[in-house]
Amino acid sequence: MDDAPLRLAENIALLQRIGRNPAPPTKNEIKLEHNEAGRVLSLQHELEVVESLAYLSTYSDEPRDVMALCVEERPDHGGLIVSYATNSGLCIRLQQGIEKVASVLTQEAKSASENRVETLLKAVIIHGRNRVIGRLASAKGGNEPSTAARLKKALDLYAGDNQGAQKTYKDLYGLSKQFSNLSRDFDELKRSGKTKQCDGVLRGILKVADRMWSDHQAALESMLATIPTDKMQENLKSWLGFQIGHLGQYVPAIQRLLKRARQFSIFRCIEVRCVSLKPLSLSPYLNNPEYRIKGGLLNRYSNGSKKSRSKLSHASVTLQTFLSKHQKSLASLAKETRGHVERYQSKNEYKVHAEIQLVMDYERRTEVTRPPRVIKSSKSACFLCDLFIKAHGKFYTPKTHGRLYDRWMLPDLEGLRLTKHKRKQIVSAIDQCNDEVEEALLKAVAEEQKRRDDPRESDRFSLASSSTQRSSSAISEVARSYTGNQPEPRSRIDSIISPITPMSPRAPSLERPTKYGSPNNARDRDDERSPKASEFQYGESAIDGTPLDTIHLQRGLPSVYLFHTTSKAVRLHTPRIHFELSRSLASQIASESSVGYQVPDHKPLCIEVAWLDGSEEAAVQSEHNRSVIDLGQDGFEMAAREGILFSKSGLLIRKRAELVRLRAVEP
Repeated sequence: MDDAPLRLAENIALLQRIGRNPAPPTKNEIKLEHNEAGRVLSLQHELEVVESLAYLSTYSDEPRDVMALCVEERPDHGGLIVSYATNSGLCIRLQQGIEKVASVLTQEAKSASENRVETLLKAVIIHGRNRVIGRLASAKGGNEPSTAARLKKALDLYAGDNQGAQKTYKDLYGLSKQFSNLSRDFDELKRSGKTKQCDGVLRGILKVADRMWSDHQAALESMLATIPTDKMQENLKSWLGFQIGHLGQYVPAIQRLLKRARQFSIFRCIEVRCVSLKPLSLSPYLNNPEYRIKGGLLNRYSNGSKKSRSKLSHASVTLQTFLSKHQKSLASLAKETRGHVERYQSKNEYKVHAEIQLVMDYERRTEVTRPPRVIKSSKSACFLCDLFIKAHGKFYTPKTHGRLYDRWMLPDLEGLRLTKHKRKQIVSAIDQCNDEVEEALLKAVAEEQKRRDDPRESDRFSLASSSTQRSSSAISEVARSYTGNQPEPRSRIDSIISPITPMSPRAPSLERPTKYGSPNNARDRDDERSPKASEFQYGESAIDGTPLDTIHLQRGLPSVYLFHTTSKAVRLHTPRIHFELSRSLASQIASESSVGYQVPDHKPLCIEVAWLDGSEEAAVQSEHNRSVIDLGQDGFEMAAREGILFSKSGLLIRKRAELVRLRAVEP
């Protein structure tokens, strides 16, 4: 491996000096091969389980408490192994938390119970009470308004500028009031030292937050976006949505895990194991005179021979530009960079991040026949973890926040006792990381990169689809989550029915678990009930970030929207139904007409949308009840047949007591 670790450490130290956020927050696509032969869990199910388990097991947002975990299937389908690691190496509290969650899942797999949601919610709050409380507190300290107070203020501001808002969004305003009342009760109980009663109130708060986020995420985000910045700052609106979203994920995560525990008997036995790998020591490199002229980009260029410099000719102009800007010589900057590395090593400040510990642990465990495919941290992966995992190529991590940490280090490869073949693969991945870090370094210098703001590292669910293909015969409800400055589209319809759903239906299913000998049966049945995430389309603008037209429907008053040839999509809202209709989708499901009219691509398309009132709703449901798409029904079919917009009934979408009809009309 020669000087690869020293080279990487020095390159990282220099890149940190130029800008500690070399990449934007990014949501990763799944590019792993879907080799599921002999496995119980599909890749989508594994992602769902790991995401949910990591979220519920996290008890702190402090950097020292960052952890990562993954799940491994036993070769005989006799159980699961949850492996976890922490940045700090501290494991006892995390071990206890994961074991408690695993215990409840094991009970559910053996004998389903309707009370298990409450049981697991109690366990999660006991384990991560401070983290939940942190989401209820202020953004900057105890003197600032609480999350509940800021939510009330935001909704009041919206109502002040939008007449009838409290009536239109009656359910959301009612939930906000419950949220405020429960938060006030919690504060009073906390001051009185009544911890047991506090936990009961926290469970109520998480349930209300679940309803707010599951039923009203799109509406809430839309309302926050319309509040003028002179009344509420953008960063505060973003913070508020983020906090509510975090609190709203606990109950759905619990429901998902319990559903999979009932579905797969592999949950009947769950082992929890801690992984702890120490960082590689750079002392042998730093104390060896042979490596004086080796190491990072600067050292190789300043101390190298003419031949070695010629190999780095592409970096010459860039480095000279940087040096002149900072009024430093090449030698002095190289010496400072080496000094950073020596100081970190002497103080034992280098750490192996949790994700990397898991990757390397499974490289050394030759007995594992079905290794994990997904690794999830309690925060999004840092720039270097994401870079190494991609170079390694055997694992998937959902997101990176793009921030660089200059005390990042690999474990000692000698101590891992890797096979010759695996050692070669790891060395290749390290070399690739080194090359990419140097490219990022040169790019940052050459472009005089503007320093990015520090990203939000704490993570909500990502749950990315394993496919980038999306059917044009589906409607997706709008629900977008943000990490840093990067928009991340997420379909609310995927949220309800996808095998990798961020939000499960409320009524838990009590299907029986599968037998050990049939690992794929339950998965096949589940996929038949729930169309895959790749079968649902995000509107085009949800991907490119273009602003959309938005219509807030009034009950009994039809609205007409004209898609021009350049139109992309429109967002449509009732208090409970929120969806996005793109031009391409509208054209697709209007392409075959029962009245002999077709819409050419070069002509406008006119859509009438109506939130039906009581009398018309009753008439439509009586005549066309079988054609209604019910968003509140477990396992509903969302594919829309071609020509349906020209039918008598149109496209009918229902959620609870609300029914919306879409029909094509001549412009």
